[in-house]
Amino acid sequence: MPTKQHPAYPFARRRAFAVPSEYAWLRENSPVARVDVPEIGLVWLVTRYDDVRKVLSDPRFGVEPPGRAGSNDSLFQDPPGHTRLRSLVSKAFSSRYAAALRCEGHP
Repeated sequence: MPTKQHPAYPFARRRAFAVPSEYAWLRENSPVARVDVPEIGLVWLVTRYDDVRKVLSDPRFGVEPPGRAGSNDSLFQDPPGHTRLRSLVSKAFSSRYAAALRCEGHP
C-alpha cells in the first residue's frame, strides 16, 4: 500500500494530455524519487530529462525490473539476452522490409 513517503504510481490523469500534478511536483521538488508500483513495489522514478539520459547511458543500471529475472520478454532484458533476441527480429522491423510490404499492397 502506498505511503505518504512513497506515492502510488502511475499517477491518475485528471485531463488526457495534462501532466499529473504529482509528477509535476516530483519533477520540481524531488526529481529522483521512490514510488510504489502495483505488483512490483518500490522503484525509482526519474523525472528530468538530463537525469534520465544519465541513467539510460550508465551500464550500472539495468532494464530488468525486480521479480522478472530470467524473463524471455526482450523489452525487459539487459544484454546479452536483449541483443540476441533483437538480432532475431530486427529484419522484420527494418525500413526496407516495411517498404517491401507497402509495395506488395499491404498497409
